[in-house]
Amino acid sequence: MLVLLGISTIAAALVPPQDRSGGDTTGRARTSTQKGTDTGPDRVPTGQALGAAIEVGGKKTTVVPIRVGDQLSLTISSTRADQVEIPALGLLKAVAPDAPARFNLLAEREGDYPIRLVDADRVVGRIVVKPKRKAAGQPPA
Repeated sequence: MLVLLGISTIAAALVPPQDRSGGDTTGRARTSTQKGTDTGPDRVPTGQALGAAIEVGGKKTTVVPIRVGDQLSLTISSTRADQVEIPALGLLKAVAPDAPARFNLLAEREGDYPIRLVDADRVVGRIVVKPKRKAAGQPPA
């Protein structure tokens, strides 16, 4: 009896717990929950992994162009403490001189997404999501 108890305890310790919330546990942000754009754990993104950085300070608005299916790693630096918001995606992160705001996004839908500083009340950049690239040899839609 004690042997069975010991074996079941070891087995329970080795099996990872299941996610009972039914939510996405991949840690990626979504640009939409549009019907027909499944990006769950079974679906592998078909775009590119891209990186971009925005340094807040000038009057120029930085534009980050990506395509549907691309995964974007975005870093935003500022010389002043504030909060960076991408309102259309419901994302908000703190930014400080020694701590840039970092966002990881999976583009699922075309659109123009402003990036703004909350306290300064100004747009510092835009993410512009263009249509998905067509695969070579694919007929036009």
